[in-house]
Amino acid sequence: MAIDWTKIESKPDKEAKVMGQVLLDFRAKVQDQTIEINNLHTENEKLLNEKRSAQQSIATLDAKVKELDAKLNSTTTSKDGQIQQLSREKAGLEANIKGLNGEIANLKAKVAGLESEKTGLLGEKNDLNSKIAMVEQKAQSLDSQLGQASKSGDSLSTQVSSLQKQVADLTGQLGAVNTTLSQKEDNISALDSAKNQLSAEVDELKAKISSLENSVASKDAEIQKAKAQLDELNGKLANQDSTISEQTAKIKELEPATPEAEFSSESRIICPMCGNVDIKNVEDKTRVLSYVGHVPIYAKKHICKKCSYEFV
Repeated sequence: MAIDWTKIESKPDKEAKVMGQVLLDFRAKVQDQTIEINNLHTENEKLLNEKRSAQQSIATLDAKVKELDAKLNSTTTSKDGQIQQLSREKAGLEANIKGLNGEIANLKAKVAGLESEKTGLLGEKNDLNSKIAMVEQKAQSLDSQLGQASKSGDSLSTQVSSLQKQVADLTGQLGAVNTTLSQKEDNISALDSAKNQLSAEVDELKAKISSLENSVASKDAEIQKAKAQLDELNGKLANQDSTISEQTAKIKELEPATPEAEFSSESRIICPMCGNVDIKNVEDKTRVLSYVGHVPIYAKKHICKKCSYEFV
């Protein structure tokens, strides 16, 4: 025997006869929906816990990102200072190298001039050696002639002495030229050594600058990774919020009205079209809430008895 809901709605103050099976089915329906609601509440609580855990993880990551930002800012400031200092030192060294290169170029020009002078001196030396050889040959000739002519010996001896003195003077000049060339070569070697030392210092400074730039790039990579993790957690949190909203809506939809509320006449329903309060409740066959066994449990809809407007 089905419940005549229309009769009950028309006379809500009178008692209605209800078969025990209908009440048992209704109780089973309420119990099933209560179990489902409890399960949804449990799942909702689980999602809330996951949300809180995700929020804690996000807070931890935010703190880590802030710490990394602070560390990066400190490191970057320090590294920028070092880089600027190294850049200034590099500029100074490059200016020194440029000046030394200019001095080296001048010295090379002087060396070229000295080489030219050396070549000229070597030519003069060769000429002097030729003259000395000629003088020695002449001296030997004169010595031979000295043995032949004793009267002219004194004159020849004077000539030989004069020639020997000229040879000694030319030999002294040649030694002075060789000494000057040796000093110039030593100066050139010292300047080359200083240039090589400055070049080594410049290479070392360039290596330090490259190392600092690599360190800054590594810190940037760590920050990008932390931000990617934060974005991923925010996405998960958004998905969990959406799931929680869906589950909450489903819980509200599945919450059954208590029998007392169904039979209560304290709150009156008003038709939104005509304002009539004579409303009847019927089952909405298009909305199935659940099943008791194989029996569907339908949602309710309102029908105005005056204008026949249907609404939920």
